[in-house]
Amino acid sequence: MATPTSSRADRARQDAACALLGTTIRTLRKGQRLTQKDLAQRTGLRANSLSHVERGTRNVTLFNVLRLAVAFNVPPSRLLSPCDTQPAVLPLRADQA
Repeated sequence: MATPTSSRADRARQDAACALLGTTIRTLRKGQRLTQKDLAQRTGLRANSLSHVERGTRNVTLFNVLRLAVAFNVPPSRLLSPCDTQPAVLPLRADQA
């Protein structure tokens, strides 16, 4: 059975959102001169997982976004704010799909 267009569009938006979050995390990490291993120690996440997140190949839970924000000493909104200027990464409302 073929995948509905809305599911493909949702997947593309999810992939774009994960990539944008990953770029934001990498930028913050490098700006604070942290290695992935350093960030892993601060968050309790595995360095391998952080690598996947930074490449946009792994979605993160809300709780892990909170862990990252604490590790960077920034508000959680700082990690998500790039989405505000990139509407292509935001999901469509179900009645608009």
